[in-house]
Amino acid sequence: WFVSHWWGEPVKCFVACLRGHMRDRQLAITTAYWVCAYANNQWQAGDEVGDDPAKSSFRRAIDKSVGTVTVLDDTATTYTRIWCSYEIFVTLTTDRGSQKYIYDVYSAIAEGSNSVGLTDGYAVADFESARFKSMREGMFPRGLVEKALECKIDKAEASVETDRVHILNAIAGSPDLNAAPATSHAEYDRINRMLRGCFAVRSLGLALSSECTEEVAGKYARAMLESRMAEMNLDMSLAKDAKLAMGIIQTALPDSLETLAITWYSAELGSSAGTGIAGAIRPLQRLKHLKIDLYYAKVGLDGGAALGECIGSLRRLEKLELWLNGNELGAFGGSSVISSLPRLCELKELFLSVDDNGLDDEIVPELVTAVRAMPSIKKVWIGLSMNRIGDECKNKLKECEAELKARSEPVDIGILL
Repeated sequence: WFVSHWWGEPVKCFVACLRGHMRDRQLAITTAYWVCAYANNQWQAGDEVGDDPAKSSFRRAIDKSVGTVTVLDDTATTYTRIWCSYEIFVTLTTDRGSQKYIYDVYSAIAEGSNSVGLTDGYAVADFESARFKSMREGMFPRGLVEKALECKIDKAEASVETDRVHILNAIAGSPDLNAAPATSHAEYDRINRMLRGCFAVRSLGLALSSECTEEVAGKYARAMLESRMAEMNLDMSLAKDAKLAMGIIQTALPDSLETLAITWYSAELGSSAGTGIAGAIRPLQRLKHLKIDLYYAKVGLDGGAALGECIGSLRRLEKLELWLNGNELGAFGGSSVISSLPRLCELKELFLSVDDNGLDDEIVPELVTAVRAMPSIKKVWIGLSMNRIGDECKNKLKECEAELKARSEPVDIGILL
């Protein structure tokens, strides 16, 4: 792991952050962290850095790492230092193809006796639960998030002026690293938007769990929308104001998204949750992976119908996860969701949980037809327990399951009744 930090934080806090990172990620004790203060030869720092940041020890270390962890001090000074800005630039723009480069941010709490981190996706300690992740990250200092949402890497400072010149030119893609750097540049703006969006997405649940004003919510929504991120994982379960949270979903999702997860556990959302989320997702035509987890949100017939219509329009989906237990979909809402599936010609994986939704035998023929009709499907899991499905229709579902498993290209399918 590459460690991006400011030398001014207390060593106790620095160590607490890396210990917390190892704890949450459950990394082996032999896991290596590259820290410039200790890895570089400080007697020959100029040789380690050089004129071209792309050839520096910092860049070479990032290229050999699986991810970057920022140790964020209590004043967010890290984001005002030019070398830290360069490290974040490389981190956010590194393309490893199928091997995603990870970016985590940790800060010390309790006077350095502990730490809390905003992780890139789930940490092992989260057990792939959006709720656990929100609870773990809930102690992250809100003031640091606010400062991160205002950061401008092009305004960062350096102990050595030539470092600032070289780095800003490198970020701007200038062929002359020694030229006077541009005072403004589209690439500066892009990296600023990416970093702000990264913080906004990861700390959104934290903000909504407190007394979040419309002004603050608007700041989060703008940061997310302008980020042009490809992936977002949003947990709204702890939101105190459901209307405010829904407003963010409806205004903050950029059409650049390819992966989106929305988790919202609440019994008070009603049909507006289904229609609101559907309206926000419909324009996202680049989506390849969509997960919607509305546990007993009671979106009802209309909400289910809106979700079904929306999902059927997302023709690039390759993986779809719908966890809609206890949403009172009824025959109409359930049928709307199921009838949308055959239109997803590129769908390879389907996870559909509709337990306890008042479904009956009428839904079974439509479900069997839909599952058979998906041309690219490789993996299917369907949950139908706590509905009114008779024995005859259960047998039809078992026959469908056996048929798909027996294909020349078998489908990995499981139906829980």
